[in-house]
Amino acid sequence: MEEEDILIIQQILEDLNEAEEEQERPVRRFYNREDAFEISDIQFIKLFRLNKPTTREVINIASEYINEPSRKSATSVTLKVLIALHFYGHGTYQTGVGKTIFTAVSQSTVSRAITEVTNALNEVMAGFIHFPQNFNELRELRHRKIKYTITGYPLRPWLLTPLDNPLPNSPEERCNNRLMSIRSLIERCNGLLKNRFRCLLKHRVLHYQPDIAGKIVNACVVLHNMCINNDVPEVDMEENNVDYGIGVNGRNEFNVNNTDLVAARQLLQTIADTHFQ
Repeated sequence: MEEEDILIIQQILEDLNEAEEEQERPVRRFYNREDAFEISDIQFIKLFRLNKPTTREVINIASEYINEPSRKSATSVTLKVLIALHFYGHGTYQTGVGKTIFTAVSQSTVSRAITEVTNALNEVMAGFIHFPQNFNELRELRHRKIKYTITGYPLRPWLLTPLDNPLPNSPEERCNNRLMSIRSLIERCNGLLKNRFRCLLKHRVLHYQPDIAGKIVNACVVLHNMCINNDVPEVDMEENNVDYGIGVNGRNEFNVNNTDLVAARQLLQTIADTHFQ
C-alpha cells in the first residue's frame, strides 16, 4: 500500500472519530427571551412579585455580591435576579422557571441564579430584618415584649398560648379570648408573605437542605419588607383554601418536669389574674 493511501485512510478514520464525538456531545440549546421591563406594571408584579423600581433596587444590591459575566452570552445579574424572583413568587420547580419567555435558560443556570441571588439578599438581611445580636439584646426583648400566639405551638415563658379548658366567664377565658383575637393578625402576616412568595407554601415544599431553605425564607422576608417600604401592591390570592401552616388544634399537656412549661403556666395565670379580672 502506498504511503499516500495510508495517509488518506488515517484522515478518514480521524474524521469518523470526530463525527462520533460530535454525536455524543449534548446539543446546547439557546433560548429566545424578551425584555421583562417592557411589559406592563401589573403583569410585571404578577410574574415577579416586585414592581420595576424595587426590582432594580434588588439588582443593584445583587450587583455588589455577584460579578457581572465577562462573556457576552453569559447570564447577567439582571437576568439572575428575575429568575430568582420568579422562583420565589411562584414556587415552581427550577425547570419551569427556565422555560418562561423572560427567563429562558437551562435548569443549571436557574439553580445557580437562585443560589447567588439568595446569598446576596442574605448578606443585606440585617438592613431589612432586625434580630437580637447577642444574649443581652435577646433578654431585653423577652422582658420588654412577651409574644402571644395561638394553639399549635408549645407553651413557653416567651411564647404564650391559650390555657386549656377555662371556666366560662373566668379570667382565664377572657385572657384566652384576647390571645385568640391576635390569631387573625398572625394568619394575615404569614398569609401575605406566603401568598406573595409561594415557594414558601406548605404544599410547594422547598426541595433544599435546611440551611439553604432557611436562606430562601430569609430572602423572601427581605423582599417582602422591601415591598412594604416601596408600597408594592399585594398580589391577588391565586388559590382558595390554602394551608398557610398555622396550627390551631395543638394542646400543651401539663408536665411538672418541664420547667419551661411550668414557668409559662405560672406567668400566663398571673397575667389572667392581674389584667382580666
